[in-house]
Amino acid sequence: MVARLTRWFIFSIVMALLPIWFNLYQLLGSEPMALLIASCSHGEPLLITAAISGAALGVLSGSGKSILFAKLVAGGGCVIVLVLASLGFAYITSTPGQDILLTPEAIAFGSLAMFTFGIVSSGSCIALAKY
Repeated sequence: MVARLTRWFIFSIVMALLPIWFNLYQLLGSEPMALLIASCSHGEPLLITAAISGAALGVLSGSGKSILFAKLVAGGGCVIVLVLASLGFAYITSTPGQDILLTPEAIAFGSLAMFTFGIVSSGSCIALAKY
């Protein structure tokens, strides 16, 4: 299971973050917090979260029926993260240049928090899909 989660983390999470890391590389020279806010203030981590969550749900849906309750809980959490990330990104991008009552800092940190929840819920789905 550790090998499977490691492979998932490297080829799903790390590879999905490459565009944000390349953006950080182009913005070098600023302070680290400003770099982070500039790279994530348009909700980009929400897109990555939705993609990772959807892929994890696909893997979980093809697994067996053993430990069904745990799979339902993990899958339900992943669905909630997927829906919230999608709605959040739609809200952020649907009002360009308008006052959406969110600062770039709030968008960046909210996106990163949702990304963290997405990693946990998706990792749970991947781990449980083995059973």
